[in-house]
Amino acid sequence: MGLTIHYKLIVPAGTNRMRAREIIVQLRRRAQSLKYHGRLDCVGALADDAKSLHWARQWVFRTDMTCASRFSEAEVLPLEGCIFVVDYGCCRRASSGESSLSEMERF
Repeated sequence: MGLTIHYKLIVPAGTNRMRAREIIVQLRRRAQSLKYHGRLDCVGALADDAKSLHWARQWVFRTDMTCASRFSEAEVLPLEGCIFVVDYGCCRRASSGESSLSEMERF
């Protein structure tokens, strides 16, 4: 069992790259504080490489103008940005010495 929530944050027009990164760093610090107080399980590292930014992709769907039951889709990857992952305690994991299957069977 798990829950995934994605947030898309948009900074005000005219915000430069350095200020946008400062905002993300502040959000990550807040998340780390929540982890310290037991409200989050894990706060990932801040990343800005292409592999990490793949998680920030979006899908764009367009209805075909000639037939409303057809549509096309396109994956749109970010050109730049930064991302960090936060785990919130909605998952059960196998304890040491047990297989994942036995833990899932008890769940």
